[in-house]
Amino acid sequence: MTRLDLYDLLLLKEIHAAQSVSRAVDHVGLSQPAISVRLGHLRQHFGDALFVRTSGGMMATPFWKTCYPISNKPFCC
Repeated sequence: MTRLDLYDLLLLKEIHAAQSVSRAVDHVGLSQPAISVRLGHLRQHFGDALFVRTSGGMMATPFWKTCYPISNKPFCC
């Protein structure tokens, strides 16, 4: 994976909001296995786990916590 697209950003934001890959399925239109594969590619791209499993759900890593606010800024031309 050399480039990211807006769908990748949407996927990361949905996992962050839902704190669960399984719950993110309802919002992104992919199966749980497909999300897991795509998340694996994103982890490799960024060189970071992005989310870790905890008893409370998928929690963002410090790296993604830094990126998340930036991901919410509007894109403009």
